[in-house]
Amino acid sequence: MHPDWADHVTLVPGPRGGNLAWEARIERGDVEAAFAAAHAVVADTYRVPRQHQSPIEPHAAVARFEQGRYVVHTPTQFPYLVRSRVAELLGARPSAVRVVVPTIGGGFGGKLDALLEPIACVLARKSGRPVRVLNTRAEELATAGPRENAVVHLRTAVDADGRILAQDGLVLADNGANSSGETVACAGVAPLALGGTYAIPAARYRSQVVYTNTPPTAAFRGVNGVYCTYAQEMHLDHIARELRIDRREIRMRNVLRRGGEMVNGQVLDDAHLVEALESVERRAPWAGLTARPRPLRGVAVVPLTWITNPGPAEAAVRLAEDGT
Repeated sequence: MHPDWADHVTLVPGPRGGNLAWEARIERGDVEAAFAAAHAVVADTYRVPRQHQSPIEPHAAVARFEQGRYVVHTPTQFPYLVRSRVAELLGARPSAVRVVVPTIGGGFGGKLDALLEPIACVLARKSGRPVRVLNTRAEELATAGPRENAVVHLRTAVDADGRILAQDGLVLADNGANSSGETVACAGVAPLALGGTYAIPAARYRSQVVYTNTPPTAAFRGVNGVYCTYAQEMHLDHIARELRIDRREIRMRNVLRRGGEMVNGQVLDDAHLVEALESVERRAPWAGLTARPRPLRGVAVVPLTWITNPGPAEAAVRLAEDGT
């Protein structure tokens, strides 16, 4: 896609090259030995399409240029990112860009980065008048970044009781022709989504973000994790069928217990996944839900962990003379 890929600016140095925009890896334990000793090995491939956030309010921006400073009103989820991006694209100091955020008519990750704001700012400067730019719904679907389509390959080694011995996973996420930053930045989520709920003693996960000749993709609520969870849970159902084990039971045998380790080595001292599954069982007994198959109706039970956004935070406190 990009012969000059090495000159592209990235968030941090990382594995990339050619059509590989980014790669994240996690590996622990002796994966090959576990597969060699397994009672059974099950492999699957899952493909998911793009999904558009489709907020009620499309992207919009109102900008004016006054005394060498841009003021842009925009329903963004991340005003500081928009300010930095506008300043970068227009060659201005960040302090020369003010971002005002009204009530947001829906975002879900689709309004993190700048889209119309730089265009509105340039037109306001050129015309000397306030300028409003608003996407039609067709423009929204054509230009605003959707959740990436992806391919998930999973191969799992299990013992005769259905306990996971090792898992090998490859996630191929579609970056589109250019990086919005979000799809690349979230590549590290996929291994944690795959290896954060079940006890997997040996694992090898690769999450690759790939350039394609298509419009760029971007963040959508639950980045990378939605289709990874879908793939992992469908894959577990396949394993359960192969070993003739109940679908709920195979999850109870593999779910992380208190004191267990996620695939990245983090210990969950306060994990309550077993208690949660037992609580669900009291409220909706699994045997009753699955006793009578109903046409075109499915039932599933899915334990799940999720990550928090890493990184520093800051706050400012101002103390008035009266102590407030």
